[in-house]
Amino acid sequence: MSSVLSSSLFYIWWLTISDCYHSKRRVYVYETSGRVEYDEYYPKKSKPIIDEIDKALAKHYGFTDEELDFIINYDIKYRMGIEEDGAE
Repeated sequence: MSSVLSSSLFYIWWLTISDCYHSKRRVYVYETSGRVEYDEYYPKKSKPIIDEIDKALAKHYGFTDEELDFIINYDIKYRMGIEEDGAE
């Protein structure tokens, strides 16, 4: 489950429904609800591992090479506007 949640496919889905908030372990103490603690993770620090997860998921779902390329390179190509040769 951790692999699926760390995949780019999940990340793209998550971006469409979230506020894109990332950090680390957070602990808050509220008067009304008490102590709230949760972990956040940084997918960008694990890009090579996430790419391998995406390749495995692509085989499982029967994605084409073009679809896999879109998923793996979504942030680089479409969000940041950077092509493979480094040009913007």
